[in-house]
Amino acid sequence: MKRPIMMGLLISMTACAGLPSRAEETAARAERWQGFMLRNGLGVPIELTLAQADRSWSGQLRVANSSVLLEHVRLTALGVHFELPGEGTFDGTVAGDSMAGSVSGSASPGGFALTREVEPMFADPITSSGP
Repeated sequence: MKRPIMMGLLISMTACAGLPSRAEETAARAERWQGFMLRNGLGVPIELTLAQADRSWSGQLRVANSSVLLEHVRLTALGVHFELPGEGTFDGTVAGDSMAGSVSGSASPGGFALTREVEPMFADPITSSGP
C-alpha cells in the first residue's frame, strides 16, 4: 500500500519539476551593450540597455551622464532595430556578442558598434580585504 502512494508522489513531483513557475515566465531578461556611435567622423562612447518582458523589448541609451528611452525596440537573434527620439533610427546586425549597424533619419547619419557585456559564469561573491 505504501509503495503505490510513494510512486504516485514521485511521479507527481517529477512532472511538476519541468514546469516553469509563474515568476520565471514573467521575469524580464536584460542585456547590456557597450561601444561607440560614429557621427561626423567622431566616435562617442555609448551604453545600451535592452530588456525583454514577455515578448516585447524596451531599452535605454546612455551617453556620458545622459540617458534616453528608446522607441520601437526589436531584437532578434540576427538583428536589432530601435529609434532614438530626435537622433534617428538604429538598424543593425547581431553576431554572438557583437552588434553593429547604421544610424539614419537624422541630420547626421552614422553608425554604431557595440559588444554585449557577459556576466562571468562563476563570479566570486566573496571579496576580501587585507591588512
